[in-house]
Amino acid sequence: MTQTTQVRIETRQNQFTRATSALGLAALCLVALTQTAKAGDGIIVSHGISTFGALKYPADFKNLDYVNVDAPKGGEIAMSAFGTFDSMNPYSVKGVSGALASGFYENILGGTADEIGAAYCLMCTTMEYPEDRSWVIFNLRDDVKFSDGSPMTAEDVIAAQRLARTLPVGEQVTEAILRVVRAARPGADADQMINDNVAWGPSPRASQALMLGARARALIDGRLSPSIDDVAALLEPVFKHRMAISFAARADGKSVGDVINHLRSQLA
Repeated sequence: MTQTTQVRIETRQNQFTRATSALGLAALCLVALTQTAKAGDGIIVSHGISTFGALKYPADFKNLDYVNVDAPKGGEIAMSAFGTFDSMNPYSVKGVSGALASGFYENILGGTADEIGAAYCLMCTTMEYPEDRSWVIFNLRDDVKFSDGSPMTAEDVIAAQRLARTLPVGEQVTEAILRVVRAARPGADADQMINDNVAWGPSPRASQALMLGARARALIDGRLSPSIDDVAALLEPVFKHRMAISFAARADGKSVGDVINHLRSQLA
């Protein structure tokens, strides 16, 4: 029987490692959902989500267009990283985890390299949500398990979201979030670049998305508190559909991405 995960934060807390392993769900809070197929009462049933338009790949796609299915399998890859480590557990509060230590963990949804703002079911078969995007249900695959062989349940996924919401956020990070959201809207708090090029900017709800997204990103990376770097990394997915540049700016060749890069530089 397929397990159903309804994402409403109303169930039990779980163990830290199990919850963080299920944190692929947290990124969903940053994504604006679009319609794919509709069930009764306006409920949308889909194999993925997209911020901009329809999904490129159908539910039964076999492989991504840019993947060579005939490529030779096996081999080794060597990668370098600055710093040191004494653990390969990215979720331990002791020690320093190695680079890419979180690469062994899957997300509920997976993105592609040839779409912007799209994600497809990986640990789920389908997802359901209403047109107002106020909640989401993931229908999990039957074979989704933790590393110890135990099945991942709906309670584990919800516990991951609850855990992310409990992470403390420092005053400096909070102030940076509020400052960058205000600075993205034309007006007294914005500089000339914003006032000259932005027609309308993000609402205060963008602050909530940045706050939760920064917490989730830190937890997935094995850190117990988000940093300004987390906020900077999330500006594009949070702001891109929450602001628009003016007609004059478009005529001048500017894009929303240019504005976001400008705002990101101010966070440093």
